[in-house]
Amino acid sequence: MPKEAISFADVEVLEKQIRQNREDINLLKQEIQRLHTELGLSSDTDEFEAQLSKEEVLEFGTLGDGVVKGKINWMNPYLISITTSGEAPASEVLIFKHALCYIRKPEEKSIPRQGMYI
Repeated sequence: MPKEAISFADVEVLEKQIRQNREDINLLKQEIQRLHTELGLSSDTDEFEAQLSKEEVLEFGTLGDGVVKGKINWMNPYLISITTSGEAPASEVLIFKHALCYIRKPEEKSIPRQGMYI
């Protein structure tokens, strides 16, 4: 199958699209930083992880399956591993960070939205 020849005009169009995408990405990064500042959140993941006790039972609200209660085992940039509590036998649940609505202590039911992990 013959390859299509790429013209100079095609290259210019692609370069323009790349420049526009980079500008859009920079605007999104600025907006994310503004929201972090407005909500009083740290953009530093290590600082966020340091605030979570690995021994304490926490409530993890998810976008899809409701609430999971348990202790954090480990975190990486994309996942949180939780050992469930209150279930026999305990199980390990993996939650994608982008699917989290909030993390809170189970007894703190009236945390305002600004106090949630988004």
